[in-house]
Amino acid sequence: MIESNQVVNGDGIHLAFVTDSKIKSNESYRSAPTLGEHGIHLFKSDRNTVYGNSVRNNRLAGIQLTLSSDCVIEANELLVNDTGLRLLASDRNEVIENIAFANIAGIVLTGGSSGNTLTGNIVYHENTAQGIALEMATDNIVDRNGISGCEIGVILEVGAIGNRISSNTIVEGAYGISVSGSDNVVEGNLITQQSRGILFPETFTRSITEGNTFRGNVLADNANHIYVNNDSKANVFFENVFVGDATRMILDYGTANRWSDEGAGNYWGTTPVSGGSVTVYPSEARDEAPVLSIDSATLGVGILGTLASETITIDRGDGVEIEVEALQAVAGFERWAGFRGFPEALLEGFPGILFVFGEEANRRFTMETVLFDLDIAFFDAEGSIVGKTTMTANSEDLYSAESPAQYALELAAGELEELEVSGNARLLLP
Repeated sequence: MIESNQVVNGDGIHLAFVTDSKIKSNESYRSAPTLGEHGIHLFKSDRNTVYGNSVRNNRLAGIQLTLSSDCVIEANELLVNDTGLRLLASDRNEVIENIAFANIAGIVLTGGSSGNTLTGNIVYHENTAQGIALEMATDNIVDRNGISGCEIGVILEVGAIGNRISSNTIVEGAYGISVSGSDNVVEGNLITQQSRGILFPETFTRSITEGNTFRGNVLADNANHIYVNNDSKANVFFENVFVGDATRMILDYGTANRWSDEGAGNYWGTTPVSGGSVTVYPSEARDEAPVLSIDSATLGVGILGTLASETITIDRGDGVEIEVEALQAVAGFERWAGFRGFPEALLEGFPGILFVFGEEANRRFTMETVLFDLDIAFFDAEGSIVGKTTMTANSEDLYSAESPAQYALELAAGELEELEVSGNARLLLP
């Protein structure tokens, strides 16, 4: 066990040929521009756990694994490093619920790293150029991560092959997902408020982007939803939801890309469907089975689409009990996601969100990247209401209750009044 140490302006914590150890609750950082290295570095060290450390302002990576496999990297703070976390030639590691803030690159997989799983990480801040980057990386899973404010949310470089990018919430950047690799699966992601939601950057014949599958993603509030380059072929897009006049926001310059698969096409928003199909220009590829209507509650809207929905009961305090359908946001990254980037066009009929915390505390909620007003009600550990208000779309304000809360319920604006939830209300806890 390496625990509760502080390394300042040095070369960090380095482990080589170490197995079955735990590196916990350490701090490794620079307070001056010294020529230090990584905050924590594991070299040829397998089956270790790196938990709850704070690594910040390091010249290289906050945490680096080199030729190290079967490790767990969990609940670390990766703050203002060159790279938050880098896996170099390292396999089968679990990267779970870390926070990467204001690094130039949040999380990078390279050197042939394979079989790693990235789940529940939060990568954000406008100074981040690359959120999660897969360079030379195969058969990895990037699932249920929150990415906001990054220039590029997820990058699949030419050497990124056979990876799965699923159920991520990618909000407010230049490019949501940049794809140069092949045979990857991109499904169930929410990609919003980008200049281009999905980008195939031009390769100028140096490589071909092919065989990728894009299924069940929701794209909304982007200047352009998808740009597919000249050097692409045989990629398939189906069961995606494109909000708005979609054909005006999608360009396909490739060859033999398909926009439906075995009778399953895409939802094209307000785009007219002519003759039972939709044509994508300039390639003139056709979606032969466009979806004409959708149920927003069943869509894969990133992290939000993976949350369990339950019926909760509120005693109004006047002898009347009301039932409300709400998604349960329990883990930190689930609470972070909330309605961030959610398309207003899909709000009708969508459940509310019940935020569940481990204990009472003063809770503050933000509306950044939420483009519609929301009602919020706060409840204490016993379920008694301790505050309620309406939060303004995309406001920079922080919203809180008058006293500590353990639960918070978000609903579309006006619903609390419609349900007659007053200052005597009580959330009936299971």
